[in-house]
Order: sequence, then C-alpha cells, then structure tokens
Amino acid sequence: MSSIDFTSFLKLMAHQKASDLFITAGMPPSMKVHGKISPITQAPLTPQQSRDLVLNVMTPQQ
Repeated sequence: MSSIDFTSFLKLMAHQKASDLFITAGMPPSMKVHGKISPITQAPLTPQQSRDLVLNVMTPQQ
C-alpha cells in the first residue's frame, strides 16, 4: 500500500455504511459493516503507517 489516506477510508466507510474503522499495526485496515469486520486492503499496516494515520486526525493535546 503506497499511499494511505484517512479521508479515503472515511469516504469508503460512508459509502458502505460502516460503523467502525480499525487501525492496527500488523493488520490490514478494517471496517465493520452490519456487524461484520472486513479488511479494506490486503496489505497490513506498518507501525509507522498506523501512527501516521492516527496522528493526522488528532490535535497536539490528544
């Protein structure tokens, strides 16, 4: 996965009517749709990718 974009994940979630987004190092990003968790991509996230995704949507205080 060359480029990871949190906004793209959110758009996909809205389109699929997903309720949750799971960002975990070593696992593919996943979403929950109608109670079932499905991967968004096949490639697992590296620790740095997971960190970058989360920090990009957090304020410095968080």
